[in-house]
Amino acid sequence: MIAHRHRWVVAVGAIVIQMCLGAIYAWSVFTTPLQDEGWSKVETQIVFSTGLGTFALVMVYAGKKLRTWGPQRLAFSGGLTLGAGYTIAAIGGGDSFVPVLIGVGLVGGSGIGLAYVVPIAVGMRWFPDHKGMISGVAVAGFGFGAMGWIKVAGTWGDLIERIGLDGTFLTYGIVFAIVVVLGSTTMKMPP
Repeated sequence: MIAHRHRWVVAVGAIVIQMCLGAIYAWSVFTTPLQDEGWSKVETQIVFSTGLGTFALVMVYAGKKLRTWGPQRLAFSGGLTLGAGYTIAAIGGGDSFVPVLIGVGLVGGSGIGLAYVVPIAVGMRWFPDHKGMISGVAVAGFGFGAMGWIKVAGTWGDLIERIGLDGTFLTYGIVFAIVVVLGSTTMKMPP
């Protein structure tokens, strides 16, 4: 009975982690403000493409390290790395190309790649009878996260308008690090 209840804690942890990781697909909320700061459309897409490419490459590496590092350590590392990436973008003023490219594209993309495999792999082991369901729920968290972070920065929270690009990147960095690290505490393989 305890294991049965614990698997739902794992499911919630998986969704929460994935919601933060989905921030890479919220990049579009930053493109117009960055273009208003003088960026070209190509520059905005270079950051996004770098983030996706880094995410994919690091995810392969993380999948191989899951067994040796363990899911908690991998997700924890991913959360701190993702948070650090957005913080680097903020420290650069939020509108300088190189810090945003390094922060969101390379470091942030690496953080997403480190943590992404964990909720799915752990969830599938806790729900062997519903692997498709738990995978779908985790990936849905990724998608809903993208929508949520767009809304928080834009129409719901007006973060970019109220605290600027640098403040929004910094807020996201702090929130992503805290939430993913907390979610990582639930990422334990079943007995």
